[in-house]
Amino acid sequence: MSQEIHVVSAVIVCFHPNPETLHRLILALAPDVHQILLVNNGQVDELPSDLGAQVQCIELGCNLGVAEALNRGFAKAYAEGADAVIGFDQDSEPPVGLVSQMRDHWNGEVHRQSHLKFGAIGPATCDRDGAHLLTSFAPYNWMRQRIRPTSGKRWHVDHLITSGCLIPREAWEKTGPMNADLFIDWVDVEWCGRARAAGYTLLMDGDAVLIHRIGHRSQAFLGRHFHVHSPFRHYFVLRNALLLWSDKRFPTGWRAHHLLYALRVILANLIFAPGRLQRLIWVARGWRDGWAKRTGAQGHIPD
Repeated sequence: MSQEIHVVSAVIVCFHPNPETLHRLILALAPDVHQILLVNNGQVDELPSDLGAQVQCIELGCNLGVAEALNRGFAKAYAEGADAVIGFDQDSEPPVGLVSQMRDHWNGEVHRQSHLKFGAIGPATCDRDGAHLLTSFAPYNWMRQRIRPTSGKRWHVDHLITSGCLIPREAWEKTGPMNADLFIDWVDVEWCGRARAAGYTLLMDGDAVLIHRIGHRSQAFLGRHFHVHSPFRHYFVLRNALLLWSDKRFPTGWRAHHLLYALRVILANLIFAPGRLQRLIWVARGWRDGWAKRTGAQGHIPD
């Protein structure tokens, strides 16, 4: 049986944040969490200094990637007494009370479904630019079942996005930290895959909705929404999908779906976004390094 959660800390990964957006995020989280840790992947002393005693800054000195930033923040939060930690991107927009709501629903599910071992809970996600709820999926191998988030329900899902994902100490310790070798893309999917392989069930809370930007903008095409990314992201999207494909710990169909998704995202960006030649160059590099199983930033660190 999973344990109830009482003390929650928040970790926000920062990289050249907009001060006003970051301030709104801090104000929305402050009433519900024990502490807020800002992990700075950008320039030293770039973050505001007058954030109050509840907020601490962790300076990494350079861009070590999303996964390592989360690992540093989560480790500090657990060491300082948190039962669970919730991660956020710097431009996410949670409503006030989202953390308390998910914590209470977690505690309710722990008692209602005491035969299950829960590993994380996350909100439904609304794309800020497209103003639509993102589809989630039930746990899958070859066959996938789409989930349209609805209020009043908690869903068992295949994976949760990093922003808004609340992870209890036990699941973090048993599953292990985020895979820092991936640097930026597929970090959440890979961790969730390991958590489910370790026997944990992942929950999506249909009552909790997080407004979140994915990519630079959202593009509708043939009834689907694709997210337009910066050209350099194609490198990490494809390379890391190939790294997941080569990881035999995960089911074959699960790995194949993610590789095909990466290829669809890249194709959509080549159709809808400018700079096709530059994008193709990044794709070629990602393909090369993915098959060679090269990890980390590989010199492709955004400034």
